[in-house]
Amino acid sequence: MSPATGKRVVGPHVTLSLRVQPRASRNAVVGWTGDTLNVRLTAPPVEGAANVACLEFLAD
Repeated sequence: MSPATGKRVVGPHVTLSLRVQPRASRNAVVGWTGDTLNVRLTAPPVEGAANVACLEFLAD
């Protein structure tokens, strides 16, 4: 993991260090705190809903 960017690139793959805040008022990328990307999502942390929402939001 690169401390300056919080990401690691291996071939065609990228690994990110994330902090996800579920049940936010809107979906948004807030910014970096050190090497961690902060993301806010409206989805609740129930039965994987926030995980699915995070993947869909970042893929969009």
